[in-house]
Parts: sequence; C-alpha cells; structure tokens
Amino acid sequence: MAAFAANATSRDGLYPRCRECQSEYWSRNRLGTTKEKDAAMWEAQRGLCYLCEEPLGAKDHPRLKPVRDHREPEGGGKVVLGWAHSDCNAGLGRLDDNPAKALRVALNAARAERAHGLLGADTLHAMRALADELLA
Repeated sequence: MAAFAANATSRDGLYPRCRECQSEYWSRNRLGTTKEKDAAMWEAQRGLCYLCEEPLGAKDHPRLKPVRDHREPEGGGKVVLGWAHSDCNAGLGRLDDNPAKALRVALNAARAERAHGLLGADTLHAMRALADELLA
C-alpha cells in the first residue's frame, strides 16, 4: 500500500496509479514536462533550489522535498520555473508568487533586525551583493 498515495476523493482512499506513475502522469499531463526535461532542469540547476540556491534532495523530509515550481499565465498552460524546496515554493506562494513582495518582506525584516542590533555584518554584506546583482 505504501506505493500508492492517499486520495480522499477516491472510493478506496488511494490514487489509481503508484506514486511513480502518478508523478509521471502529473508531469506529462498537468505540467507539460517529461522525465527527460525534469532531469535536464535538475542538471542545469546543479541540484540546487532555484529560489534559495541550497542543495535539493532531502526527499525524505516533507518540507524540503524537491518540487517543480510553476505558474499559470493568463493565456493558459503552465510554465515550470524550476526545481525548488517545497518550503521555498510554499513561502513564495504565500507571498502571492510576487518577487517584489518577497523582496519587500526581506528588506523590512532586515531593517527590523538592524534596528535591534541583530543584523550581522555577513548578512548585510550578502544583502548588498544581492542588491548589486539585481541592479546589474
């Protein structure tokens, strides 16, 4: 039974496909990708989360599980942006998938930490480097 994921809407409480087949079905029919495209994207990202740039691969840890982050443009279809940790993906989703809002949240958090003497020099240096990268 562990090979089949739970599905609350089915009669027997399980998906009709094993986890691997369900993942392939989702990739092909919902995201328009393939195992080969997924592997190429993983390789291009060097196994790093495209959002936080930390290593992916903790498949046994539910909050760090690698997922394909995607958007649904107004014209229809889906665009896969990259592999991300499930937490990074969820965090951006909670910020309305809006990079400007995420940047504003990070900036305001840094301002608050700096005001309370909690922002270390290494973090400030990293933020300056990221700002320079963004503005380049």
